[in-house]
Order: sequence, then structure tokens, then C-alpha cells
Amino acid sequence: MMDQSKAKILIVDDQIDLTMLIKEELEEKNYQVLTAGNGQEALDIIAHEGLPQLILLDMNMPVMNGWTFSQKFTDIYGRACPIVIMTAADDSPTRAMEIGADSYLGKPFEFETLNKTVESMLPQ
Repeated sequence: MMDQSKAKILIVDDQIDLTMLIKEELEEKNYQVLTAGNGQEALDIIAHEGLPQLILLDMNMPVMNGWTFSQKFTDIYGRACPIVIMTAADDSPTRAMEIGADSYLGKPFEFETLNKTVESMLPQ
């Protein structure tokens, strides 16, 4: 049985290896982690599983990219939970601002940075 007192985090990224590394790291911290390979899959998961407490969002993905996902998510759910973008773009802060994200992680990032960012975004 998963510890329901810990936050549910949705990772949206088409890089399976990276997604699994992040998932393992967050599960070690007892977070409940869901994963999606693109924005459409993420919207389907949210519709089925309910809102996560945090979304870690890649920007460049097939089917539905981070920009489109963010727009559709906001149209449906408003600002229901924080979104942290994960991008290799040099201008991560600009990308985050473009979609109204709450924070960003520049790829590649250290687990320590990931953990601090996740903790800072979740309600205490």
C-alpha cells in the first residue's frame, strides 16, 4: 500500500530513461509518481487519476508538447497545481515564464536540485 500522505507527482517527458531515474528518486522520498510520455497522455492520466500536487513537464515531446499541454491543462483545471518545466533550452526561465510555470529545472540537473525544487513547490 502506497503512503497516501505523500504528494502525487506527474512526470511528463518522452525520454523514458530520464523519466525512470526521476521516478525512482522521487519514490525513494515516498512520493506517489505517475508518468506520461506526452501532453495528451498526461491529460488522460489526470482525467483518470485526479489532479497531482505537482507536474514536472518536459517541453519538447511528440503528440502534444509542453506548451500545448500547459494551455489545455490551464483551460480545464486553472492553476490547480504547480508546474515545473524540465528543459535543456538555454533560456529555461523564459520558457517557464511563457507558459506560466511555477519553476524550472535546466537539463541536465542534479537530484539534489530536483528534490529541493519539488519540496519548494509542494504545500508543507
